[in-house]
Amino acid sequence: MVLLVFIGIITSLAMILVSTQADISWIKGRKIPRLEQMAFIGLIPITCGIIALMLAAKKNQIATLALLCLGSIGFTGALGAWNGSNLNEIKAPKMLSQFLPEDHLTQEIVIATHDWFQPSITFYCKRQINTLTSEEEVKQFLEQPIPAYVFMPEKKWDALKLNPSFKAKKIGQATDFYRNCNVVLLTNQY
Repeated sequence: MVLLVFIGIITSLAMILVSTQADISWIKGRKIPRLEQMAFIGLIPITCGIIALMLAAKKNQIATLALLCLGSIGFTGALGAWNGSNLNEIKAPKMLSQFLPEDHLTQEIVIATHDWFQPSITFYCKRQINTLTSEEEVKQFLEQPIPAYVFMPEKKWDALKLNPSFKAKKIGQATDFYRNCNVVLLTNQY
């Protein structure tokens, strides 16, 4: 029961720390906006744990067990209702695909990645995604006469843009929580 209270406290604190409300260096940029709004979920196990302790002190085992079960179901249900769909809204592939032109499905365009890939980028772009393995391939890909788009880590872009012969325009950026890096979307459309 004390463990249940502890779980509630840890849950609430973790949600606040991982949200944008705290600037903690060991989180390493992996912040989830609006997560602090879900910190109240930690109150479910805290409340159930405290009440269960009081019921156990009165030797009411059935009520204690029932409360612990209901609290566990409520806590799990609340986390399930939140269900991570909120996380999909801030994942790099979805955010980056929104920087493509609205009519990209009806235009003749090509899309590629360089030194970065998440399988869901194919789903969100609804296009074949080419993989470019060298900076020279990226340069040639963006020199095509048709609109071309390349996803790559921002650090790669920072190095490439120093090359005067490399012509591209950055049109979007998002954080990849899995690789803990910023990813940019480049185009040959100025």
